[in-house]
Amino acid sequence: MKHLKNVNVIYVIFLVLSISLFNLKTDVTGQQTRLDIMGEPTTLNAGFNTTVVITIFNEFEPIYDVDVSVSFPQSQTTTISPVVIGASNWKFERIGMGENVTINPLIYVTESAAGNAYPADISISYTRLGYISPSSETHTIGFYAKGQIIMIVYDFIVEIEPVYEDNERTRDNVVPGDTGSTITVTGSLLNKGNVPAMFTNVTIIPNPILILQPESTSYLGEVDPNSPAPFTLETKTSPQAKDGNHTILIKIEYQDQESKTYSIEKELTVYIFKTQILESPSTSEKIIGIIRQNLLFVIIGMIIFILLVAILIKRLSKRGIESEEFPA
Repeated sequence: MKHLKNVNVIYVIFLVLSISLFNLKTDVTGQQTRLDIMGEPTTLNAGFNTTVVITIFNEFEPIYDVDVSVSFPQSQTTTISPVVIGASNWKFERIGMGENVTINPLIYVTESAAGNAYPADISISYTRLGYISPSSETHTIGFYAKGQIIMIVYDFIVEIEPVYEDNERTRDNVVPGDTGSTITVTGSLLNKGNVPAMFTNVTIIPNPILILQPESTSYLGEVDPNSPAPFTLETKTSPQAKDGNHTILIKIEYQDQESKTYSIEKELTVYIFKTQILESPSTSEKIIGIIRQNLLFVIIGMIIFILLVAILIKRLSKRGIESEEFPA
């Protein structure tokens, strides 16, 4: 009986140890992923630093001693891979079920990497309650290195060239309303980015005060980085244009390497005025004009002429009287 009791005690101890050892099992599932990862943005600015927000979601069970690292494996086929600037490893004591944590790696990629895609490895290790060895899993987030186009518009010059006409029907020295002045706009574009701007076009936006022409648009095509691209636009004023200051808009459009279109609008102020002209004077009008300009000299000349005529008449009269008194 005593022997049977000892056997029961040993069985109970064995059962307790078995349960304990079962609870302290090793996670042998390897690279099974139990966490969800999301990163944004997934576009890296080539030649610049980009801050990426990576969120780790835990919908599994409470995990402890969490260690997260971010790295870019070196590629043998593409240019230098992106690098994480500063911290690339983060630790968390616990992430409860239904909770999430975020990390903010600062990633740099060279200008020459523009147009290439790179995978980032998000390695996570953690401990599960009741397990001896830690669990680990690796997630991958794909990033795209995008070149930058930074378009600058400068050196705007606006010139207005009036159209002069000799029109006999013109009155009040004002050019007819249908006579348009030519407006010339010159300027330059500078791409301060690191990739070319494609299909670049500069145009004057339609305006009631303007009559657009083919010269109102200038197609520049590809604008390379750090290479000034000058342009010239022309338009004419409309009969509806009134005297005074008016605003016209210049639109610059271009595309990046992903065929995404960008546009810039610039306001310019122009002063429109009616051209003052004079009709061609006739010969008589020219003579009258000369007389008016020299009126004082004309009056003096006439006075002198009248005096000379008077003196001459007086002398002739005196001689006539003398000849009558002393006949031959």
